[in-house]
Amino acid sequence: LYVGPAAVTGLLVNIFLIMLIHKNSITSLPLEPVEGAMATDQELIELEARQADEAQALLTLKPEKSRLGKFWEEHKGKVKIFAFVMILVWMIFGRDLGWIAVAGGLILMLIEFRDGDDVIRSVDWPLLVFFASLFVVVGSMSLTGLPELIWEFASDKIMLTAWSGIFYFTLLMVAASNILSNVPTVMLVSPLLESLDPSPRAWLLLSYITTVAGNLTLVGSVANLIVAERAKSKYSIGFWEYLSIGLPGTVLQLLTGVPLVLVMCFAFLGTTEP
Repeated sequence: LYVGPAAVTGLLVNIFLIMLIHKNSITSLPLEPVEGAMATDQELIELEARQADEAQALLTLKPEKSRLGKFWEEHKGKVKIFAFVMILVWMIFGRDLGWIAVAGGLILMLIEFRDGDDVIRSVDWPLLVFFASLFVVVGSMSLTGLPELIWEFASDKIMLTAWSGIFYFTLLMVAASNILSNVPTVMLVSPLLESLDPSPRAWLLLSYITTVAGNLTLVGSVANLIVAERAKSKYSIGFWEYLSIGLPGTVLQLLTGVPLVLVMCFAFLGTTEP
């Protein structure tokens, strides 16, 4: 609720920038990679005809569904919505996130009647190993005492009771999020945040700033890497190409979003500083 207006504003900013900077690229990019010359009209007609014949052959071989099967197909969407609501309720009531994720995956597998082997093969294991290793490295770093030293050195400048402190706090979180990634940054900062500002406003600013900071570079958030990896077979997203959107988008979102978060804190939490 408190960061909702800032999030919506940031989304609109990103859409505007993408349309402004990459409008021609978006309209001219093929949906699928094309190797060699473009297909002629006749070749496309022949391809469509072959695909239609194959689809018709599959329909003739496919057995007619039973009454129960038809009923399940008609109401499968409602079951998915119910499962989603139940998972959301479990999260709201503070159930273990790991078990919630496992339960959600199992429910979807059962709903779709998919073979578990297919699901396991579709998992991006290198990305999962990278993500897990990132937390191992960050956990080891926290044991060195370096985060505490940096925090103690910067604590006088990042006080959230003044605009200058919020500015320096934002710079520090942006830098850390793009060196360590935004989720590990939150894990490192969380134990230290109460010493800076015990109010909910500090947590709201931390969550919003690190989320937006993860959009600055391709490595700022694991979500960026997931999208880039999935899109690699269709289109390769380079570091500098991503930065052409990430840099202005992040700056504009922070300039508009941080004041909005503070306004919402003032309106709903009664905080009057800065």
